[in-house]
Amino acid sequence: MLFRYAVLLLGTVILLGVLTVSFSNVSAEESKTESSLLISEVEEENLTAEEESESSDSDKSSVPLSQRYGLIIVSNLTTIDQNEVSKAVSLYQHLILKGWYQSNIKFLGPDQISIASGIANVSNVENAFNNLIDNSVVSQEILIYISEHGWDSGLEILFEFTDGNISSTVISGWLADMTYSKLTFIMNGIHSGLAGPEFWGAFRDIICSMSAIATFSPDQFNITRGLSNPMADTNKDGEVSFVEAYYSERSYLRRISNQVPELW
Repeated sequence: MLFRYAVLLLGTVILLGVLTVSFSNVSAEESKTESSLLISEVEEENLTAEEESESSDSDKSSVPLSQRYGLIIVSNLTTIDQNEVSKAVSLYQHLILKGWYQSNIKFLGPDQISIASGIANVSNVENAFNNLIDNSVVSQEILIYISEHGWDSGLEILFEFTDGNISSTVISGWLADMTYSKLTFIMNGIHSGLAGPEFWGAFRDIICSMSAIATFSPDQFNITRGLSNPMADTNKDGEVSFVEAYYSERSYLRRISNQVPELW
């Protein structure tokens, strides 16, 4: 009887050992699989960061803050687009916070906005561009931000302002007359990608909130959200450039919508 109990006990111990080993192997395999997935995700994130870093290696501005000039334009035809106004005001405030001289930033928009120095009509827009041309020097950096509904008339691309239109050909001529070390042109609104290829050139970054055929409304692209994100500084130079902010915002929009911004 004692012998049978001993044999039974030994068999139970062996069975438990086998089950424990099997469970450990399964857990190890699951852990290995989970680890592989995590490694893949990290590698993908690192690859994206490397691609963005390569695109922004020289993006940190060496231009003194006193030589950085901005022109922010928010066009309103019949009604005020509060979403676009909010994004433009946020950009203005961000630039001031980062040390840009308030006197070097011109804001054209609805007269209800306290920081606006005038409405976005044709004459004010033309004067603002001419002012950049007349006062531009090789050492300066220029930011131009336009929020409006660009559209193709069939013959040329037109930008709609409060009391009329300005063609992309005219704006392209103004850009050609400027001197600068770097120029960033950001366009928001439906079909904003229409003028991207035309405005692109040496020492220029052209950022469009969506493609030439896209009509997302509201426009969810917000460059200030990218500029305010410390993680957007992919090359770790201590400054989130406009290009780095573009990549950050593009990544964000991929997660929440089908809107795809463009960079030229």
